[in-house]
Amino acid sequence: MVWNAKGAESAASWRRLGRVCPRPRPAALDDADECYYLHEYLVAQAPDASGGTSLIRDFKLNPASPGYERRRHWKEEACRDFSLALSEALPWGFPVCHVPSSKRPGDPGHDPRFAMLFDCLGACRPDLRLEAPLAIAQSQRAAHEGGPRSRRRFLEILRWRGLRHPAPVIAIVDDVVTTGAHFKACQHMLVAHGVGRVIGLFWGLAMEAPATGASRVQTQLG
Repeated sequence: MVWNAKGAESAASWRRLGRVCPRPRPAALDDADECYYLHEYLVAQAPDASGGTSLIRDFKLNPASPGYERRRHWKEEACRDFSLALSEALPWGFPVCHVPSSKRPGDPGHDPRFAMLFDCLGACRPDLRLEAPLAIAQSQRAAHEGGPRSRRRFLEILRWRGLRHPAPVIAIVDDVVTTGAHFKACQHMLVAHGVGRVIGLFWGLAMEAPATGASRVQTQLG
C-alpha cells in the first residue's frame, strides 16, 4: 500500500479495487483512484445469506422496516464489526468522513447507520479525526430504489459543510461500491475544497450472485 505501510492493504482482508478484484473495476473509477474493499456483497442472494453479505445487510437495516426493534441488535453488531475493520486499516490521527445518506436527518426514512458507525469508530479509535464535510440538499430515493446513480446527478444534490481542520488527505467510507459514481462525486467536491488526496474504503463490493439450480439451467438455455 502506498498511503500507509500499516494501513488497509497490510490488513490482509482489505483489497484494492482494480488490482485484486473478482469482477471488472466499477465503471466510474479509474487507475488513479485509491479504493479498497473488504467483502464481496452478493446483491441478489437469498435472505439467509451468510458472511460479508449478511453483515452488510444487517448494517443497512432501516429503522422504518417491519420488525426493526427485534433485529436492531444485528445492526449494532454490524456497526461494531465495520468499525473494528476500519480501525485496523486507518493510520493514527487520520481524517475520515462518509458518503452522505440518501435521506436527510429528520426524514422518516433516514437510516442513522453512518452516525452509529462513527460513534463506534470514535469509541475504539479516539485519535481519528471524524469529519462530516458533505451533506445532501434534500432527501432522495436510494440508488437501488431508482435514486441518483450518476456522478453528475449526485453532485447536483451534494452540499459542502466544511472540514473542522484542513486535510491534505482524507478517507471516505461507504458500505457498498457498485459503479463508484457516489465516491467520484464526493471525491470531486473534496478536491475542489482543497483536499489533495481521497481514499475510498468500502465494506462491500457489489457482486451478482451466481445462478444456481434451475436458474443456472435457464441461463444456459436462454
